[in-house]
Amino acid sequence: MAYADHQMKKEKYSPDVHVGRAKKLNLFPHEEIPCTTTLYNYIDLGLMETKNIDQHLKIRRKTNKSRNRRNKNIFGDLIEKRPDMVDKRECFGALSRREHVWNMYPYH
Repeated sequence: MAYADHQMKKEKYSPDVHVGRAKKLNLFPHEEIPCTTTLYNYIDLGLMETKNIDQHLKIRRKTNKSRNRRNKNIFGDLIEKRPDMVDKRECFGALSRREHVWNMYPYH
């Protein structure tokens, strides 16, 4: 971990470059080299001397802020408020609100 801190703070390497370089040059046994995600998590948790401010690309990233979308789903009237003629099933379809379209086949 001290080697990773030195590479990231002094040499300005990113965690991904450090992991790739350590694997390529066989600087440590393969079991001792953490993955890139683990290094980023250690930095975020404060387990390393390297801070997010030391990583020039990470502080430039724009985090997407969540925003509330008001009234995204605006539904129509409640089913309890529908007209009585709909319950009688004398007319059908969306046209029944504007024009009374009578059902010619009430039992089919």
